[in-house]
Amino acid sequence: MMNIGTKERASALVGMTVLLVGLSCLTLIGFDVWRCLSERSVQLREVHASVRNLAKAMQIHAQNAIDEADLVLVGVVERIETDGTGPAVLARTERLMKLRKQALPQLDGLFVFDREGRWLAFSQPALVANANNADRDYFIRHERDAAAGLLIGAPVRSRSTGHLVIPLTRAINAPDGSFAGVALAMLRVDYFTRFYDELDIGHDGAVALAATEGYLLARRPFSPSYVGKSLAGSQLLETVRKYGTGVTKEIRSAQDGVVRLNSIMRVGDYPLFVGAAMSKDESLVEWRSNTIVHVVCDLGFVLLLTLLGLQLARRVRETERARAQLVDAHEALERLNRDLERQALSDGLTGLANRRHFDMRLAHECAMAAQQGTPLALLLIDIDHFKYYNDEFGHQSGDACLQRVAATIRSFETDPSCVAARYGGEELALILPGIDGLAASGIADKVREAVAALGIPNPRTGRAALTVSIGVANFRANDTPRELIARSDAALYNAKSCGRDAVRLAA
Repeated sequence: MMNIGTKERASALVGMTVLLVGLSCLTLIGFDVWRCLSERSVQLREVHASVRNLAKAMQIHAQNAIDEADLVLVGVVERIETDGTGPAVLARTERLMKLRKQALPQLDGLFVFDREGRWLAFSQPALVANANNADRDYFIRHERDAAAGLLIGAPVRSRSTGHLVIPLTRAINAPDGSFAGVALAMLRVDYFTRFYDELDIGHDGAVALAATEGYLLARRPFSPSYVGKSLAGSQLLETVRKYGTGVTKEIRSAQDGVVRLNSIMRVGDYPLFVGAAMSKDESLVEWRSNTIVHVVCDLGFVLLLTLLGLQLARRVRETERARAQLVDAHEALERLNRDLERQALSDGLTGLANRRHFDMRLAHECAMAAQQGTPLALLLIDIDHFKYYNDEFGHQSGDACLQRVAATIRSFETDPSCVAARYGGEELALILPGIDGLAASGIADKVREAVAALGIPNPRTGRAALTVSIGVANFRANDTPRELIARSDAALYNAKSCGRDAVRLAA
């Protein structure tokens, strides 16, 4: 039989066991709820970044298409206003328009109309009988205001080709400044929809090009009924009018009712904007699946903990006797965990050796080189203008970029004695035992070329891709690690001072 003290301890142990099981379950559930919510937040941030990138691509695509077409219009208007509308001038203008139409895939046709709307010159193979465009909205607007500049009209169906087109027009003025006609460039709606079909927006995503006046020009998913459709009353148009462009918002589509994460950007100085959107529900499908798996696992684990708690309560005597042993084992496990933590020598982001590991290995290799008289080289590598990259693409993309560069440098650990390390921030290092300074410079050049070959964009630098600068130092007799690092760092500074994307060997 248990004595009173043992019974009290047993009762206390039962209570503690129940409390421990309850707290463990609550902690597990609380932690998993936090983890699930964090993963959902991360997933949505990634979707936000994706739709911003898609919107930027659409913005550039639309602006380039309109800029190129407007340049053609400006040239045609200047030719007509300067040289007149004589037969020879119109013939030359027509040849030019046909060449421009062949060169620019976005163009469905180019036209010049006189002040009555009659066709004077055109890029089409044949004239439509009795063709006259005086009834078109853009013609009427230019007729009323000859100084209106470039007008981008609502989509229409071309009378010459039957295609859905977006009219771009400029007025042609007579020498006295009066209205003399219109130059028209027709942009094919399917030029934009074909580009949109290539974008990865998932099954329920959507992208659109629209006018700030409130109507659609092009959209994916596409339907001819969408072209020119009014956006009045839609959340998209309300968002544009309330917040302007350059925003990312959660919006319910007026076309199909799907809730999407939208990124909206203005197309240059034109009265247009683009919107890229990905379905919120579709974006979270994987997260939901993982969450369900975790919930099932948590329920199973909670059940297991409960059964274990009941078993522990039934075996109080054994638990009391084993308490001391468990305490000892727990303390031993904590000591082991502390030892393992102290032995952790890897950088968490890049997987390279961390600074502590680097310092230990460099000290060891310097001692070996001094003792045995063998060569030793150190490369200090700095990512050029990495701050620009972070500012342009965000810190998550910066971390991914750093991981790719680190993986490239790790590939140059051609010998077990070589050590690639993260020295600090965007500065990396490569210890090369048994290699002299000249050979190390050659390796450094290969590292520099390999990083450039990754093709990571860094637009604000003016270079084709992300680059690195490398300082190389050769171990000298009686060098301390600090001296070797200092000479390598000085060489790195020299490489950066000479324009970056360079390798310099310390004197």
